Amino acid sequence: MVTTNFDQVILSMSESLTWRHIDSQTFNTRGDPTNTTSDSTVRAHVQIMDGSEVETAAGLLTSGDLIIFFRPSDVTTIAKEDEIQYNSKWYTVKNVILEGRPFGATQFVEVQAKLKMSD
Repeated sequence: MVTTNFDQVILSMSESLTWRHIDSQTFNTRGDPTNTTSDSTVRAHVQIMDGSEVETAAGLLTSGDLIIFFRPSDVTTIAKEDEIQYNSKWYTVKNVILEGRPFGATQFVEVQAKLKMSD
């Protein structure tokens, strides 16, 4: 695997978290979803939003929401509605941005995630 400067930066500032990927989804007769998921432990650089709200493609990110930076090789199938566990709290992925594409391969993956409401 080729290591880029972005890989090194993300690894040097990273923390361990759990990524729950939705592998498949079925619906019962009332339309309620049932997800089949898989969990992976990955490393990423996490920024917790504090202070004022920020308008993003994912909508409004508010205090306590996350912006997470992954190495592309670690989260090849991450998608909206996947979940991230960080500091014992669960977050729902609302936006996935592949950064660096104009220059060739994806350099890093930015994920915007909102704190998950209790079920």
